[in-house]
Amino acid sequence: LAEVWVKFPKLPSTAFVAKPPPGGLAVVGVWETAMAAIPANAGAVVAGTPVAAGAYPFTVAVVVPIGGAIQACGGTLIAPRRVVTAAHCIDLSRVTGRLEVIVGRERLSDRRDGQRVRVTAVAQVRPFNGAQPDPDVAVLRLARPVTGVPFPRLATTGELTALRESGAATTLIGWGGFATTRPDGRFLPSSIISGDRLREGTVNLVPDIECESLLGSNYTPARTVCGSRAGEPRGGRACYGDSGGPLVGRAADGAVLLIGVVSRGIAATCGQDGLPDLYARVDVVKRLIVGARPPWRPLPAKFEVPTRPEGATP
Repeated sequence: LAEVWVKFPKLPSTAFVAKPPPGGLAVVGVWETAMAAIPANAGAVVAGTPVAAGAYPFTVAVVVPIGGAIQACGGTLIAPRRVVTAAHCIDLSRVTGRLEVIVGRERLSDRRDGQRVRVTAVAQVRPFNGAQPDPDVAVLRLARPVTGVPFPRLATTGELTALRESGAATTLIGWGGFATTRPDGRFLPSSIISGDRLREGTVNLVPDIECESLLGSNYTPARTVCGSRAGEPRGGRACYGDSGGPLVGRAADGAVLLIGVVSRGIAATCGQDGLPDLYARVDVVKRLIVGARPPWRPLPAKFEVPTRPEGATP
């Protein structure tokens, strides 16, 4: 069996659907025993390029353990037992009652490579619903420590401001959507294909004033940063499956900075609408991410389909 995450126009019986917050990225995962529909060089991040896992060893896949695994979101290993991801990814645990992360894999189908670790708890400012003023950020606690991985440093508010206002080139990393089944090439929720190869894409940050003029009330600079404009030749765009994955940059001393996590796009077209993507800021929730005592709580429990009482009419 191969581990793969695919979008199909028509959902087979093996599919699951997780409903995101308003404006978030819906996730449809399908467990398949073959990868005939996926090109050998398939990857993630629209307009991205394949990259070895060793280039970004802190990048993890957040998976739902169904059969083998369904890659649903990305994340960043920030400490031996902590992963930063998007808060809207947490409800994926309602599919099976569990989440796991895969660390150190370039191809998710290569089960001989990397480590797979169970998630035991989650920390958030408060349960995420997409409406409150908190960033779309959550921290996962792992069942055991992951060692031998260099962690990125959280960007400070000053570093983020400098990068954003200068329109700095940053990097998006993930296994999300990279192609579409539609003949016209449009990326729509029912047509996205995600492969199992890690990819990176260049994301040029957009200054506050410009982002506000493009997105209006959809942009909240206190909790988000936006990146990539229409027509940028090297612009990597986030897509389904990239949610929660890292957006990284470089500090003045060359250190890798975690700037944000993939949060959402304004339209469900993976950047084809020409509007910037939104990334949740990590600098404003630093205490949550690296604090000594995050507010850990259990993962959301598995959703149980109500059963009809015996003898009840439909």
